[in-house]
Amino acid sequence: MRSSGTHERRREPLNLNVMHVKITKREYSMISPANKLILCILLIFSQNIYAIPGTGIDLLKKCEAAKELTIQGQLENTVRYTEAMYCLGLLQGIIDTETLHNEMGGKQLLCFKKDTVQVQQAVLIVVKYLNENPKDLNQNQSVLAIGALMEIALCK
Repeated sequence: MRSSGTHERRREPLNLNVMHVKITKREYSMISPANKLILCILLIFSQNIYAIPGTGIDLLKKCEAAKELTIQGQLENTVRYTEAMYCLGLLQGIIDTETLHNEMGGKQLLCFKKDTVQVQQAVLIVVKYLNENPKDLNQNQSVLAIGALMEIALCK
């Protein structure tokens, strides 16, 4: 505090909330105008991404398309193919994250009978779990997918 009686202003970070990064006003002033434009565009679109998280209803529809693709080897249209790829990507991301976490010395959460689980197996597990737990379909899709895999392969 200064002796003149005025309060010293605390420097609050500028909350831009792009991937949870906070920068000060000084740091923001050092960003080039072109990068500020890119940052603004990212902010606009990031609000839409985070506004509507996927639910179990969405995941079930997408993973049913992935199950159909796995069994039949093809789908009738591009929309169903895109849905299938979304499910496969989400589940592969969960599996890869768990594998990386284990390799870096973290506590293993999922224990599969083999060293790895195929993403096609994960699709079948998730679809079965979601169909058997319809009361949970309003929850976050990632939470449900991890919960389904943990039900089958939780380490003891």
